[in-house]
Amino acid sequence: MDDITTREVAAPALSPSAATAHPGHAATRVVLGLTLVVVLLFVALAWPAVRSGPRDLPIGAVGPAPAVEQAVAGVQERQPGGFEVRTYADPAALEQAVLDREVYGGLVLDPVAPTVVTASAASPAVAQVLGQLAVPVGAQVRDLRPLPAEDPRGAGVATLGLPLAIGGLAPAAALVLLLGRRTG
Repeated sequence: MDDITTREVAAPALSPSAATAHPGHAATRVVLGLTLVVVLLFVALAWPAVRSGPRDLPIGAVGPAPAVEQAVAGVQERQPGGFEVRTYADPAALEQAVLDREVYGGLVLDPVAPTVVTASAASPAVAQVLGQLAVPVGAQVRDLRPLPAEDPRGAGVATLGLPLAIGGLAPAAALVLLLGRRTG
């Protein structure tokens, strides 16, 4: 046992470039991360606009039964699954349903004066879709609750979406960065 000698094994020497990351790598990671964030924001904001459309949107219809059936069939053909059509006894009942927000609007299928009833202040986008239904039947559009004269397109409410989205993402990103440094 006296013959046993101990040898020291030297650890391999690390080159200076292997010991510390190259500054270009950090910059590349930051650029790629920011690019990913921009792409995700674009997708999050653009995807709903591209894929949007009515889905089971409640609207009303008034008129003779054959005319209502024909109108419902036409609406379902143009926008399959887009509308849930409810029938009403008379135009006053339909208008009250629109004002009470039971339906977004509706069709008054009067043979002399067909009308599409809307409430653009409730939803400018829905009022626009309903207005398009008026074109093929030659109906007039009657807006029970128009948008204010100062904002006739409803742009004021629509522009709140982007600041709200960014306002929600900014604190989340800050928390991820803060907590990521403490745990990593």
